[in-house]
Amino acid sequence: EGVREHRVACAVERLLITRTLRLPGISVVPVVERPRGDEQRLMVDHVVGALDWPTRIEERWWRDQVSRNRPWTAIVCMPVWAVDFGEAAQLAWAVRDDLLAVLGLNRGARGRPVATVVEQRQPDDSIKHRIYVEDAFYGGNLLGGFIAGEDQGQLLAQHAAMHLDPLLRLCVDLYAEALADPSSDARYLRLWSVLETLSGARLPAGHAVVRLDGTAWPGQYRTTDAAAPRVYALIADHLRLRSLDEASFVAPASD
Repeated sequence: EGVREHRVACAVERLLITRTLRLPGISVVPVVERPRGDEQRLMVDHVVGALDWPTRIEERWWRDQVSRNRPWTAIVCMPVWAVDFGEAAQLAWAVRDDLLAVLGLNRGARGRPVATVVEQRQPDDSIKHRIYVEDAFYGGNLLGGFIAGEDQGQLLAQHAAMHLDPLLRLCVDLYAEALADPSSDARYLRLWSVLETLSGARLPAGHAVVRLDGTAWPGQYRTTDAAAPRVYALIADHLRLRSLDEASFVAPASD
C-alpha cells in the first residue's frame, strides 16, 4: 500500500556478458554497442598540445583500444514496487551489487556501475523518470598550494622514502587502493591491513601496550604480539609525537 510500480536499468561497464541471464524479476542483458572514448582522446590531444608536443592520437586506433577494454552490460529489474524513485534505485542497487560480486567471480572481472535509469508508472499509465549518474566522484582535497600538500620538497622526500622502503611502498599502494574502492566495508578492511602491516613491521613484539590515559590494554591479549593492541600503539605513538589531542583525533570513539 502506498507504493508505485517502477522499472530500473543499471548500466555497467567492464563486464562482458554474451547471453541474457535471468533471475526472478531481474535480467542481465548484454550490450552490443561499446564506448569509443572520443572525449578522452580529445582531452589527451589537448594535454599533449598544451605541452607543444607534435603527437596526435589516431582516431580509429584509439577507438579500437577503448572499445576492446570497456564492454557494457545492463542489469534490469522490473517490476520494482517502491514509494519513490530513491527507494526503487536503492532496491535495484542492492540486487546489482550482489550480482556484480557473483558475476565477477564467474567472469574474472568486476563491472563498474556507470548510470541507473528509473522509470515510474503514473496513474494515467504515463512514465516519469530519474537518472542517477554513478561516475566515480572526486573525494580528495579541494584546496591547492602548500597547505594541501603541493610542496616540492615534501614530494621529493616522500618519493625517495617510498622507493627506499619496500614496506612503505606496499602500504602506500594499499592506501591508494582503499581510496579507490567503492565499498565502505572493503575500504575499512584495506585500511586496517595498512595499519596492521605497518605496526607489525615498525613495533617490536612482546611489549605491553598502555593506553594514552595510562591504563593497561584490556582483555587477554595485551602486548604487541596481538594485532589490535599493536595497531593502537602505532596510532598512540603518532598522537604523542605530534602532540595531537586523542579526543579530537578519534572522537566519538569510546574505547
